[in-house]
Amino acid sequence: MKPLLLSLLILLAPCAIIAQQWDVRLPNRAVYSVVANPKNPATLYAGNVARTFFKSTDGGTTWDELSIQSFGGSSIVTSLLVVPSDTNIVLAAGLGLDGMDRSTDGGQTWNNVYKDPTGSRTEFHGSTSIVTQSMNSDTLFAIRFNNGVVYRSVNKGATWDSLSIPPGLVGTDRMRTLAVCPDSTNRILAGGRTSYVFLSTNSGKSWTNTKVRLSAHPDGDIANIKWSPTTPGTVYATVQYSLSQNVPNAGLHKSTDYGLTWTRIKFQDTSLYALEVIKTRNGDEIFVGGNKIDLAAPTIPADSIVYRSVDGGTTWQDIGGAQWTEAENGETKPNVWGIAATVVGGNPAAIIGTQAGCFRSSYITSVPRAENTLNSSDRIPIQVDLNGESLIVMSQQNSVFTIKICNILGVIVDQQTVNSSNVETRIVLPETLSGVYFALVTNGLSTGTLVFVK
Repeated sequence: MKPLLLSLLILLAPCAIIAQQWDVRLPNRAVYSVVANPKNPATLYAGNVARTFFKSTDGGTTWDELSIQSFGGSSIVTSLLVVPSDTNIVLAAGLGLDGMDRSTDGGQTWNNVYKDPTGSRTEFHGSTSIVTQSMNSDTLFAIRFNNGVVYRSVNKGATWDSLSIPPGLVGTDRMRTLAVCPDSTNRILAGGRTSYVFLSTNSGKSWTNTKVRLSAHPDGDIANIKWSPTTPGTVYATVQYSLSQNVPNAGLHKSTDYGLTWTRIKFQDTSLYALEVIKTRNGDEIFVGGNKIDLAAPTIPADSIVYRSVDGGTTWQDIGGAQWTEAENGETKPNVWGIAATVVGGNPAAIIGTQAGCFRSSYITSVPRAENTLNSSDRIPIQVDLNGESLIVMSQQNSVFTIKICNILGVIVDQQTVNSSNVETRIVLPETLSGVYFALVTNGLSTGTLVFVK
């Protein structure tokens, strides 16, 4: 594969340049959901409590505090969707909210668009409990938390009709997630309590229980299901659990046959909730976040956990080093409820929404454009560029260059020393490289860096 430049600017520190840095962006405010506008990812929405939410138009640098209709109550806003076919339309729901609310002006004003006609409380509780059929479609789907009813709207969420209920659900089988297959919109997956995977092959009109359970016990919740944006048939799911004795359990699961069979690929016995899968030039970039169900045992690994993979789940980087803050109620409980990709000044960033605040980091690889290298401010700068299968090192004087190639986890995978008598020196990259790498070039006086995909 021809290498491609990535627009990440990283300060040089040997093999420590990938240390994750989180900046708190909503301190002391619990965040139960965070989503980006799919056509303008610098615009973000984050769900809070008491019908409150926040909106940012600058990638999470600043936020406006707004309300869904009127402030108040004990609700938590856990479900947000920006409609891709008209991004002025935002849908919101959650625990303690009765039904679903809709805004047509980017969150400024709201109307309720669904309540149970019998008067029963209707809750949609999950990051992916309200989803779109495709980027260009006006058709949306939603799954009800407390009884699993699946709803459909064909007019961007203005009105909703009930379609079906997955079979065999009982009152305690809360449902959290839907996932519409991007290359076959007849196929939809659903999941929730007891961790069974349900499948519809007729756009939600009927369902079958695949009999696949993503935990060894009924004590498990499929929290999120998301399709790969790069590989047809591939889909990921995160699973929570409540009691430490109910193992093996939870973790991150993957299917490569459209959800028929699944394999736990990482984080066994870790209670995971948040899931984001991003399309990059090198395949799927995956983020997961830990989250404990309210009655979870304290020994279950969950809160404060954030991991990232840039190669579809083969290798992982621990990026959970945020400085957690207290929420409105004085608790420091870093349950991770949402992860989104945004853009700050044209560069990619990750946003995590937690019960201990909202945090932002710049180190992700889903980048729409290319940058040149970062030069040092020393007397003799070094510039590093890419040309085909080679690095091009440029300096204002002849010298001995040391070149280190580090992978995304900071491990040195190749090191070369070149005695250059030319202003421009070509360094051939090893053929075995595949993935995201950092080139670190120094001549003892100054340094240059480059992030690239091979």
